[in-house]
Amino acid sequence: MRPSNTPQRAGLAASNTVSNAASNLAPLAARPLALALLASLSGLGFTSAASAQVAPVTFYTNNFESASLDARWGGNSRISFHSAFSNFNGRFSFSELATLNVDAPRVEPRTDGSVAYTLTFDLYVIDSWDGNDTTWGRDEIRVAVNSRELLRETIANQSTNQSFRAPDVGRFNFAYRESADSIYRDVAIPFSLPAGRSLSVVFSSSPLQGHHDESWGIDNVRLSYTPIPAPGLTTLAGLGALGLGARRRRRS
Repeated sequence: MRPSNTPQRAGLAASNTVSNAASNLAPLAARPLALALLASLSGLGFTSAASAQVAPVTFYTNNFESASLDARWGGNSRISFHSAFSNFNGRFSFSELATLNVDAPRVEPRTDGSVAYTLTFDLYVIDSWDGNDTTWGRDEIRVAVNSRELLRETIANQSTNQSFRAPDVGRFNFAYRESADSIYRDVAIPFSLPAGRSLSVVFSSSPLQGHHDESWGIDNVRLSYTPIPAPGLTTLAGLGALGLGARRRRRS
Protein backbone atom coordinates (compact mmCIF):
# COMPACT_ATOMS: atom_id res chain seq x y z
CA MET A 1 0.00 0.00 0.00
CA ARG A 2 1.35 3.43 -0.93
CA PRO A 3 2.00 5.57 2.21
CA SER A 4 -0.56 8.30 2.67
CA ASN A 5 0.60 11.84 1.96
CA THR A 6 -2.50 13.44 3.44
CA PRO A 7 -0.71 15.01 6.48
CA GLN A 8 1.93 16.62 4.26
CA ARG A 9 -0.74 17.99 1.90
CA ALA A 10 -2.72 19.31 4.84
CA GLY A 11 0.35 21.07 6.21
CA LEU A 12 1.16 22.54 2.82
CA ALA A 13 -2.41 23.75 2.41
CA ALA A 14 -2.30 25.43 5.81
CA SER A 15 1.00 27.09 4.97
CA ASN A 16 -0.30 28.34 1.65
CA THR A 17 -3.43 29.67 3.33
CA VAL A 18 -1.42 31.73 5.83
CA SER A 19 1.18 32.99 3.39
CA ASN A 20 -1.35 33.92 0.71
CA ALA A 21 -4.05 35.36 2.99
CA ALA A 22 -3.08 38.98 2.46
CA SER A 23 -2.71 38.64 -1.31
CA ASN A 24 -6.01 36.78 -1.61
CA LEU A 25 -8.09 39.15 0.48
CA ALA A 26 -7.65 42.16 -1.74
CA PRO A 27 -8.53 40.44 -5.05
CA LEU A 28 -11.56 38.74 -3.48
CA ALA A 29 -12.77 41.98 -1.97
CA ALA A 30 -12.52 43.66 -5.33
CA ARG A 31 -14.40 40.91 -7.16
CA PRO A 32 -18.17 40.62 -7.23
CA LEU A 33 -19.72 38.58 -4.46
CA ALA A 34 -20.79 35.96 -6.99
CA LEU A 35 -17.21 35.21 -8.01
CA ALA A 36 -16.16 34.77 -4.40
CA LEU A 37 -19.04 32.34 -3.97
CA LEU A 38 -17.87 30.37 -7.01
CA ALA A 39 -14.39 30.04 -5.56
CA SER A 40 -15.83 28.81 -2.30
CA LEU A 41 -17.96 26.23 -4.10
CA SER A 42 -14.96 24.88 -5.94
CA GLY A 43 -13.22 24.44 -2.61
CA LEU A 44 -16.17 22.38 -1.42
CA GLY A 45 -15.63 19.89 -4.23
CA PHE A 46 -18.09 21.11 -6.87
CA THR A 47 -15.50 20.86 -9.60
CA SER A 48 -17.41 19.99 -12.78
CA ALA A 49 -20.82 19.36 -14.26
CA ALA A 50 -19.88 15.68 -14.50
CA SER A 51 -20.16 15.45 -10.72
CA ALA A 52 -23.89 15.95 -11.15
CA GLN A 53 -24.23 12.72 -13.15
CA VAL A 54 -26.17 9.99 -11.41
CA ALA A 55 -25.94 6.24 -11.90
CA PRO A 56 -28.81 4.31 -13.51
CA VAL A 57 -31.14 2.52 -11.10
CA THR A 58 -32.11 -1.09 -11.88
CA PHE A 59 -35.77 -1.73 -11.03
CA TYR A 60 -36.19 -5.18 -12.62
CA THR A 61 -33.70 -8.02 -13.07
CA ASN A 62 -33.94 -11.76 -13.74
CA ASN A 63 -31.14 -14.25 -14.41
CA PHE A 64 -33.58 -17.22 -14.39
CA GLU A 65 -31.36 -19.21 -12.02
CA SER A 66 -34.37 -19.90 -9.78
CA ALA A 67 -35.65 -22.09 -12.64
CA SER A 68 -39.03 -20.37 -12.44
CA LEU A 69 -40.68 -17.45 -14.22
CA ASP A 70 -42.52 -14.71 -12.36
CA ALA A 71 -45.98 -13.62 -13.49
CA ARG A 72 -44.56 -10.76 -15.55
CA TRP A 73 -43.31 -13.14 -18.23
CA GLY A 74 -45.62 -14.37 -20.98
CA GLY A 75 -45.81 -15.42 -24.61
CA ASN A 76 -43.84 -18.63 -25.12
CA SER A 77 -41.52 -17.98 -22.16
CA ARG A 78 -40.07 -21.10 -20.54
CA ILE A 79 -36.93 -22.04 -18.63
CA SER A 80 -34.30 -24.20 -20.33
CA PHE A 81 -30.93 -25.41 -19.13
CA HIS A 82 -27.69 -26.08 -20.97
CA SER A 83 -24.24 -26.28 -19.46
CA ALA A 84 -23.04 -23.61 -21.91
CA PHE A 85 -25.63 -21.14 -20.66
CA SER A 86 -27.00 -22.41 -17.30
CA ASN A 87 -30.71 -21.52 -16.91
CA PHE A 88 -32.15 -19.11 -19.46
CA ASN A 89 -35.47 -18.09 -21.01
CA GLY A 90 -35.94 -20.11 -24.22
CA ARG A 91 -35.33 -21.91 -26.50
CA PHE A 92 -37.50 -20.15 -29.05
CA SER A 93 -37.97 -20.92 -32.74
CA PHE A 94 -40.59 -20.69 -35.52
CA SER A 95 -42.47 -17.44 -34.63
CA GLU A 96 -42.26 -17.85 -30.86
CA LEU A 97 -41.72 -14.86 -28.61
CA ALA A 98 -41.18 -13.86 -25.00
CA THR A 99 -43.05 -10.97 -23.38
CA LEU A 100 -42.25 -9.03 -20.22
CA ASN A 101 -44.72 -6.63 -18.58
CA VAL A 102 -43.41 -4.41 -15.79
CA ASP A 103 -45.07 -1.56 -13.89
CA ALA A 104 -43.42 1.82 -14.27
CA PRO A 105 -41.18 2.85 -11.36
CA ARG A 106 -42.10 5.93 -9.37
CA VAL A 107 -39.52 8.40 -10.58
CA GLU A 108 -39.36 12.12 -11.30
CA PRO A 109 -39.72 12.71 -15.06
CA ARG A 110 -37.54 14.89 -17.23
CA THR A 111 -38.73 18.32 -18.29
CA ASP A 112 -40.61 16.80 -21.25
CA GLY A 113 -42.49 14.43 -18.92
CA SER A 114 -40.57 11.32 -20.01
CA VAL A 115 -38.27 8.85 -18.25
CA ALA A 116 -35.04 7.53 -19.78
CA TYR A 117 -34.82 3.73 -19.62
CA THR A 118 -32.34 1.07 -20.70
CA LEU A 119 -33.14 -2.59 -21.43
CA THR A 120 -30.10 -4.86 -21.12
CA PHE A 121 -29.91 -8.62 -21.76
CA ASP A 122 -27.74 -11.48 -22.99
CA LEU A 123 -28.74 -13.10 -26.27
CA TYR A 124 -28.04 -16.75 -27.10
CA VAL A 125 -28.15 -17.55 -30.83
CA ILE A 126 -28.25 -21.30 -31.32
CA ASP A 127 -27.41 -23.34 -34.43
CA SER A 128 -27.53 -22.43 -38.11
CA TRP A 129 -28.71 -18.83 -38.30
CA ASP A 130 -28.13 -17.44 -41.81
CA GLY A 131 -28.08 -13.67 -41.29
CA ASN A 132 -28.49 -11.72 -44.52
CA ASP A 133 -28.53 -14.80 -46.76
CA THR A 134 -31.60 -14.40 -48.97
CA THR A 135 -31.75 -18.11 -49.82
CA TRP A 136 -32.05 -19.43 -46.25
CA GLY A 137 -32.57 -16.14 -44.33
CA ARG A 138 -33.09 -13.40 -43.45
CA ASP A 139 -32.69 -14.47 -39.82
CA GLU A 140 -33.41 -11.57 -37.47
CA ILE A 141 -33.67 -10.88 -33.77
CA ARG A 142 -36.25 -8.24 -32.81
CA VAL A 143 -37.14 -6.29 -29.67
CA ALA A 144 -40.10 -3.94 -29.20
CA VAL A 145 -41.23 -1.86 -26.22
CA ASN A 146 -44.85 -0.72 -26.02
CA SER A 147 -45.36 -1.71 -29.68
CA ARG A 148 -42.39 0.36 -30.84
CA GLU A 149 -39.67 -1.70 -32.51
CA LEU A 150 -36.28 -0.77 -31.07
CA LEU A 151 -34.09 -3.57 -32.42
CA ARG A 152 -34.20 -5.50 -35.70
CA GLU A 153 -30.88 -7.01 -36.70
CA THR A 154 -29.80 -9.99 -38.80
CA ILE A 155 -27.53 -12.54 -37.14
CA ALA A 156 -25.48 -15.33 -38.71
CA ASN A 157 -23.70 -18.30 -37.16
CA GLN A 158 -22.75 -19.84 -40.53
CA SER A 159 -20.83 -16.74 -41.65
CA THR A 160 -20.21 -13.10 -40.74
CA ASN A 161 -22.92 -11.88 -43.13
CA GLN A 162 -25.09 -10.00 -40.64
CA SER A 163 -26.13 -6.48 -39.62
CA PHE A 164 -25.63 -6.90 -35.87
CA ARG A 165 -22.33 -6.43 -34.08
CA ALA A 166 -19.89 -9.32 -33.68
CA PRO A 167 -20.66 -11.86 -30.93
CA ASP A 168 -18.81 -11.92 -27.61
CA VAL A 169 -18.57 -15.74 -27.75
CA GLY A 170 -18.58 -17.84 -30.93
CA ARG A 171 -19.12 -18.55 -33.76
CA PHE A 172 -18.39 -22.23 -32.99
CA ASN A 173 -20.34 -25.21 -31.70
CA PHE A 174 -20.73 -25.34 -27.93
CA ALA A 175 -24.43 -26.06 -27.35
CA TYR A 176 -27.18 -28.28 -28.73
CA ARG A 177 -26.26 -29.58 -32.18
CA GLU A 178 -23.22 -29.72 -34.45
CA SER A 179 -23.81 -26.21 -35.84
CA ALA A 180 -22.12 -23.06 -34.60
CA ASP A 181 -23.58 -21.02 -31.73
CA SER A 182 -22.92 -17.51 -30.41
CA ILE A 183 -23.48 -15.32 -27.35
CA TYR A 184 -24.06 -11.57 -27.31
CA ARG A 185 -23.45 -10.13 -23.84
CA ASP A 186 -25.06 -7.00 -22.44
CA VAL A 187 -27.15 -6.01 -25.43
CA ALA A 188 -28.28 -2.54 -24.32
CA ILE A 189 -31.28 -0.70 -25.78
CA PRO A 190 -32.00 2.86 -24.53
CA PHE A 191 -35.50 4.29 -24.90
CA SER A 192 -37.90 6.78 -23.33
CA LEU A 193 -41.51 6.56 -22.19
CA PRO A 194 -43.91 9.01 -20.58
CA ALA A 195 -43.62 8.90 -16.80
CA GLY A 196 -46.00 6.43 -15.18
CA ARG A 197 -46.53 4.35 -18.30
CA SER A 198 -46.07 0.60 -17.82
CA LEU A 199 -43.45 -1.22 -19.88
CA SER A 200 -44.39 -4.02 -22.29
CA VAL A 201 -41.32 -5.68 -23.83
CA VAL A 202 -41.50 -8.23 -26.65
CA PHE A 203 -38.51 -10.36 -27.67
CA SER A 204 -39.01 -12.12 -31.00
CA SER A 205 -37.34 -13.20 -34.23
CA SER A 206 -38.10 -13.58 -37.88
CA PRO A 207 -39.76 -16.97 -38.61
CA LEU A 208 -37.16 -19.69 -38.01
CA GLN A 209 -36.96 -23.29 -39.24
CA GLY A 210 -37.49 -25.06 -35.92
CA HIS A 211 -35.62 -26.02 -32.75
CA HIS A 212 -33.68 -28.68 -34.64
CA ASP A 213 -32.10 -26.01 -36.86
CA GLU A 214 -32.40 -22.43 -35.51
CA SER A 215 -33.34 -21.18 -32.06
CA TRP A 216 -32.50 -18.51 -29.51
CA GLY A 217 -32.83 -17.52 -25.87
CA ILE A 218 -32.34 -14.59 -23.51
CA ASP A 219 -30.72 -14.27 -20.10
CA ASN A 220 -29.72 -11.71 -17.45
CA VAL A 221 -32.54 -9.33 -18.33
CA ARG A 222 -32.40 -5.92 -16.63
CA LEU A 223 -34.47 -2.77 -16.81
CA SER A 224 -33.06 0.47 -15.43
CA TYR A 225 -33.89 4.16 -15.45
CA THR A 226 -31.71 7.26 -15.20
CA PRO A 227 -32.73 9.47 -12.25
CA ILE A 228 -32.94 13.22 -12.50
CA PRO A 229 -30.11 14.91 -10.51
CA ALA A 230 -31.16 16.56 -7.26
CA PRO A 231 -32.43 20.15 -7.75
CA GLY A 232 -29.57 22.60 -7.94
CA LEU A 233 -26.84 19.97 -8.11
CA THR A 234 -26.06 20.55 -11.77
CA THR A 235 -26.04 24.31 -11.26
CA LEU A 236 -23.73 24.07 -8.25
CA ALA A 237 -21.41 21.76 -10.16
CA GLY A 238 -21.18 24.23 -13.02
CA LEU A 239 -20.61 27.13 -10.65
CA GLY A 240 -17.89 25.14 -8.94
CA ALA A 241 -16.12 24.61 -12.27
CA LEU A 242 -16.17 28.36 -12.93
CA GLY A 243 -14.87 29.02 -9.46
CA LEU A 244 -12.01 26.56 -9.91
CA GLY A 245 -11.10 28.26 -13.18
CA ALA A 246 -11.03 31.65 -11.45
CA ARG A 247 -8.71 30.32 -8.74
CA ARG A 248 -6.34 28.84 -11.33
CA ARG A 249 -6.17 32.13 -13.26
CA ARG A 250 -5.48 34.06 -10.04
CA ARG A 251 -2.55 31.78 -9.18
CA SER A 252 -0.99 31.92 -12.67
